[in-house]
Amino acid sequence: MIGPLPLAGARSGWPAGRVIAALITLCSIALAIKYFPGLESSQYYAGLTLQAIMPDALANDPVHGLALSVSGTPYKLSAFYLLPRLFGELWLDDRFVLPFYILMVAASFLAVDRFARLFGLDGLAERAVCQLMFMRDHQIVANKVIFAHDPDFHHSALALPLSLWLLYFGLAGRGWAKVMVMAAVMAAVSLQVTPTSAAIAIAALTIGTSPGRQRLALATLAAGLGAAYVVLFHLVAPPPADRAELWHLLTTLWFKNMADPFNTIRDGLVATVIGNVLFVALCLATLLWRGPAEAPIRRLRLVAAVSLGLWLAAGLYVHFAPPGLQHPQLLLFPYARQLQGPQVVMYVGLTALVLRWARRTAAPWQQAVAIFAIGALFVAGPGNHLQWAGLYAAGGAAAAALLWWRSRASAAVDGGLSVRWVAAGGLALAALVGSSVSTLSRLPDLAHLAQTGIHGRSAQAKWVGVAAYLRANTPPGSVLLPLEYRGETTPIPDFSTLTVRREIASRSGRAVALPYLLGHGLKLDYFRWALRQRQTAFAIGEDWMRGDSAAVIAGLTLLEPSPDYIVVRTPEAGKIGGLDFPFRAEAEINGWTVLRRIAGKGTVLP
Repeated sequence: MIGPLPLAGARSGWPAGRVIAALITLCSIALAIKYFPGLESSQYYAGLTLQAIMPDALANDPVHGLALSVSGTPYKLSAFYLLPRLFGELWLDDRFVLPFYILMVAASFLAVDRFARLFGLDGLAERAVCQLMFMRDHQIVANKVIFAHDPDFHHSALALPLSLWLLYFGLAGRGWAKVMVMAAVMAAVSLQVTPTSAAIAIAALTIGTSPGRQRLALATLAAGLGAAYVVLFHLVAPPPADRAELWHLLTTLWFKNMADPFNTIRDGLVATVIGNVLFVALCLATLLWRGPAEAPIRRLRLVAAVSLGLWLAAGLYVHFAPPGLQHPQLLLFPYARQLQGPQVVMYVGLTALVLRWARRTAAPWQQAVAIFAIGALFVAGPGNHLQWAGLYAAGGAAAAALLWWRSRASAAVDGGLSVRWVAAGGLALAALVGSSVSTLSRLPDLAHLAQTGIHGRSAQAKWVGVAAYLRANTPPGSVLLPLEYRGETTPIPDFSTLTVRREIASRSGRAVALPYLLGHGLKLDYFRWALRQRQTAFAIGEDWMRGDSAAVIAGLTLLEPSPDYIVVRTPEAGKIGGLDFPFRAEAEINGWTVLRRIAGKGTVLP
């Protein structure tokens, strides 16, 4: 086998640590360019940032309104919103937020390097393989396993790096106090995804430690389970009569396969089966691949065992539980969200086991198996699999050719195959091509960001000018009904239908007459009301496109809260009108028409 090449290290004067630091920086920037969505690009969090800055914003909103307690609105329960309170309206500028996003991505890459070294990888090429492995998403079940959170930059985006560092403290045996502090920080930011990572990190302290530390860890786990039981079954449990209906609504309309790995509603049967098979294979490979009996490796196998057990328990319980055993409060912690961090750790751990296994053998077939295994790990996940596999194969072949040429050119270099450098070459080419293509495709979005402060890929981009107008020219307690083309920010927009979404709230600070199911916790009356309101709002969009003024007027009378302003695409604004229509056009901005309710017809504005 060929040893470490003089590309980094003592002979070249390039310490491996500096090369890895540079690689982390480049990878973080590349992923940020590819995935950065801008602030609150997801409608579920729209308005929370501005409300953190200006507490009176969204006063009459059905999800985040001022009449609602913080404890009754789960999306407000995050220390993440201390950041916009600290920085003020600077946090509404994506140009200001982007560096924080890059640092968040870099924190995950740095954690991966720490795991790689913890699992016995010290060479430059081996550590680079672990970094480059995460230049694409490895979502094989309903969990986002990518360091650059693409739906939105909110508290869930911080959950993955926090989870990784919490798990690292546990698997590295850093001590009970450090693990507990990290668990507390993670819970303060994103309570929903904390339990499994915290439990694994604490349980890891029972492996390879003193009896006293083992007893402390076990006592902590027992106390945590007891506290969870009290909270889940005595403080937040819904009334028994509501449980079955809440369970049905959450499993069919909200969490779906995030809570139940056997649920096929979202992805279909074939994709669900493939994803589950891959996840089980990852867990079993991590458990069974031959490796040393070192404490970190034994703790790694604990991660795989807990992950496999949680996957199986979630599938059996959520999919098959009879009505008497259905407790919807348990669905608030879906298994897929719990396993984001553990899956990354298994990826790094299995990569380390494969590379260390390849070190110990010169058999060509075993080295070929190792190269194939790393390629399979890289390709697994969403995307064009043939394209990624082809790039990996081409890069690996180029690296192998370079190694062969060096062995022929220098008698000081042994001949043979170097798994770590072939794998690194394959991943490097795939990452380089993928990053180059994504960067070129994002140039218009980045130009939009530079000009407006809103990323061109963000769902907020379409509201440039409109949100500012509404914030400046409408009373703070106003309620909006935004009507946009269905999926107009997707690659194939549908201009035949109008729909309602909430993103306009983010920078306008005005309420939107559209609730969503889990806005106020497990309250069945709210669920039922929210479903009716959503159906009414969506029907208004459909009736508007048909030009059915009577149906639109009837729908507007049913909405709660009643909208004071309608914002609709200008080409469609004239389809509804007449003496009975209680709105009149007030302004036209960037392809949108703002309609204001006429005083005396419904809500009267000052």
